Amino acid sequence: MVNQPSMDDQFLIKVHQVIEDNIDNENFGVEDLADSVGLSRSMLHRKLVKLTGKCASEHITQSRLLNAKSILEDNSATVSETAYKVGFKSPSYFIKVFKKYFNVSPGDVKKGMITDRTVSLSDLDPKAGKLDYSKKLFIKQEILIIFFIILLVGVGTYMWISLSEPTQKSIAVLPFKNLSEDETNQYFADAMMAELLNNLSHMKGLKVISRTSSEKYRDSNKSLPEIAEDLHVSYIIEGSVQKYENSANISIQLIDARKDQTLWSENFNRELKDIFKLQSEIAKQVASELETVLSPGEIEQINKTHTTNLEAYNLYLKGRFFWDRRTENDAKISLQYFKQSLEMDSNYSLAYAGLADAYHILASWGWYPKIEGYSKSKAYALKALSINNDLAEAHATLGCLNMDYNWNWDVAEKELMLAIELNPNYATAHHWYAGYLRDVDKQDKARVHINRAIELNPHAIHMHSSSVWTYMGQQKYNEALKAAEKVNELENDRIPLDWIKIPMYMQQGNDLKIIEVLQQNKDIQKALEKDSATLTDMYNKTGIEGVIRYRIKHFMKEKYRSDFNCMVARYFLCINDKDAALDYLEKAFELYEPPLPSIKYDLHFKPLRNEPRFLELLNRMNMGGY
Repeated sequence: MVNQPSMDDQFLIKVHQVIEDNIDNENFGVEDLADSVGLSRSMLHRKLVKLTGKCASEHITQSRLLNAKSILEDNSATVSETAYKVGFKSPSYFIKVFKKYFNVSPGDVKKGMITDRTVSLSDLDPKAGKLDYSKKLFIKQEILIIFFIILLVGVGTYMWISLSEPTQKSIAVLPFKNLSEDETNQYFADAMMAELLNNLSHMKGLKVISRTSSEKYRDSNKSLPEIAEDLHVSYIIEGSVQKYENSANISIQLIDARKDQTLWSENFNRELKDIFKLQSEIAKQVASELETVLSPGEIEQINKTHTTNLEAYNLYLKGRFFWDRRTENDAKISLQYFKQSLEMDSNYSLAYAGLADAYHILASWGWYPKIEGYSKSKAYALKALSINNDLAEAHATLGCLNMDYNWNWDVAEKELMLAIELNPNYATAHHWYAGYLRDVDKQDKARVHINRAIELNPHAIHMHSSSVWTYMGQQKYNEALKAAEKVNELENDRIPLDWIKIPMYMQQGNDLKIIEVLQQNKDIQKALEKDSATLTDMYNKTGIEGVIRYRIKHFMKEKYRSDFNCMVARYFLCINDKDAALDYLEKAFELYEPPLPSIKYDLHFKPLRNEPRFLELLNRMNMGGY
């Protein structure tokens, strides 16, 4: 009696027959396969992985490659012809995938070279007798038992595994390569990469690294596992774009970065008018491959198109890139890019949100008239929301404005929490919400959100700087120092660390450490040489108060700081000059300095808590007393 194929065997036979029937169809994908076998994408994925350890896209790709190998070995077609015969839209992409799979190029196979993979097409087909899935399952069960025993024996060793491994599904999208002959088309590749990243960022089940941090790896020589370790992610997306007159070819790879293993790859050829729709499709495909279930709200966000003007979109991206660098010149450059973006599309909500953020940063850092800058920021944020009320960027800006300018704490919290709900991967919203939580003395919760912001944008200097103050609020001074050193590392030693170290060492009564810190400040050293003085002599004559007053004198030259008056007040409190400290706090109030509200719970300002002028300042900021 002939053994009948099991239900699982029959299912696999059907899957591979459908793939074979569509092997030359370049548009055939996982969705089509799922429809043909009568399953949903997720059910197809789970069933194939359970039976074979491979997802649907891997089966499709493997079938195409093995068919290609047979054609090339028969020498019956050119490499390009072979690529099209097996459903690849781009010969160059076909060559890349083929070489990665077989460790030999298609051209070399045509010349008679043997690949290092012995699998043949029949290995995919249970009817051929080479693959008995019931036996395979039995063998897998034995292997699992052995593995379980080994795991129990080695459980002690397991406890040494780093606890820093990411538990959430985490992903980074690396800058896409421009394969077009015209190098100026790089803007198009950048737009494709950023739009995909934006779509992924709306998925609550994923941690998505910001574009600013991913940009660090453009043309990097680091391996994918190294990049994954740097960014603390499990998955990486690589892509390339080849733009023609009215169409583009986009290749995408989803990679398990820690294993350097491709989980899914696809090649798309679309007209430019359909590009943004394609990006939504790709994002949903990535979610499916990672088995991330999308809510109706998330799908709605992903399907939204903020603009159909690629040039407007690219100008917006450039604006965000410069805005995130937080220097006066960069902020002003970002402002111009956002304005140019709106010239291309006057109804582009994200560009209005960008303008709101540019004016907000320029005003809060003292690079633009405060009241005018904040007023423009609010107007542009509201304009953005009038076009798209679900824009996380604009809600986050309104939240920060209510915190820094209006001191409306209830509205600030409401807007910042809404921004995070709308886009849980928007690092800036977590950053600003952490600032709000510090100001209202929820220090541990603030730590959670600033940590999240740094996870999402690990190379952003301003977020690490915020982390310093959060540690200060938690009274974790050693951690604050380490975070300050990280800021300095990212700034290439541009910022002296005494702004954080002196108040800290004053609290500890460590005068010698303060002198040591100031001796490392190049500007102070130049001033001392000019004055023919030394800090040691100064300390011996006037004590630590004289040393601090000398520092204050030279700090007055650093008025570029957005927190200048708050910092001067902090220095004066180091030497218990309460009146001078209050004078500078009142100046900070007049200038709406962003750090001012934090004085209520900052321990450095504790000596002022019974001072009427101090309590009046808190009342004027709607913060009440103690």
